[in-house]
Amino acid sequence: MKKLITVLLALLITLLVYAYQDILIENTIYLINNIRQPSYTTTNNLYSKNMNFSYVYTTNDLTPHNTQDILNILYTALDRRYASVTFYCPIEYDECIEDVAEITSRANDEELTIIGNLVSPYNNFTNISIYYDTSGKVNLGFSYLYDDDMVRDTESFLNEVMSNTIQSSMTTTEKIRAFHDYIVKYSEYDTKYEGELALYGKGLHQSNTAYGLFKNKLAICTGYADTMALLLDRINVENFKVASETHIWNVVKLDGVYYHIDATWDDPTNNVFGTISDKFFMISTETLQELDNTSHIFDKSVYLELK
Repeated sequence: MKKLITVLLALLITLLVYAYQDILIENTIYLINNIRQPSYTTTNNLYSKNMNFSYVYTTNDLTPHNTQDILNILYTALDRRYASVTFYCPIEYDECIEDVAEITSRANDEELTIIGNLVSPYNNFTNISIYYDTSGKVNLGFSYLYDDDMVRDTESFLNEVMSNTIQSSMTTTEKIRAFHDYIVKYSEYDTKYEGELALYGKGLHQSNTAYGLFKNKLAICTGYADTMALLLDRINVENFKVASETHIWNVVKLDGVYYHIDATWDDPTNNVFGTISDKFFMISTETLQELDNTSHIFDKSVYLELK
């Protein structure tokens, strides 16, 4: 009799499980996903732009369901200068780990560079480490281009520029021109950077940063663009950097219109008369690509704002 009851109970349980399997699976997935809560560690960040683009946008939802969500998590982590972020791939997102690994790999430098160019220069990264396990847990760690000392010193330099070049009576465009002219007068293009990079693995004068531009009066395109971006942030002008395969420059938004600024190409280093060019100052995308159809060709499917 006991055996019969046991068999009947087992059969009943089997039938119930079969009848309600979809609900049980759904509730189990819901329970597992809610137990695995995302987390992050912060750094001292005062420079979040909190800007949203067609390509990526900030999010408080750190659970990815597709590649766009992963890109948004990366962008948010950089914009907020997280030291690390931990999240869990949902059970139903089968390719999540694979997608995270692909997006954060060195083979995907172009996409990562784009994301880095949309945040404050202070929050751009040099390396992203990734750890994941079979449970779906993902941890991303970030190393940043500007350390705290570089940020502090660069801010001091920027204070001097603001006090020496800006007057309250200036229009916004006049302020931007003053920044542009100051940068190209103050600095010189670092023609030795590429050779040093090949020989030593880094430039000796940090000319890929605003810090290097101010400290050593030398810059490459990223140094020019970082400096311009940080100054534009000081006067609350919406801006971001644009990258082609070989070059980086700035874009500003004024009165709903986007304009390109390339202080690197306006640098008078190669100008025999030593004058400041404004050929690449506050120009449209159409004009930019009429002037140069090589170094300034960018992916308009990414920078949709500039189409």
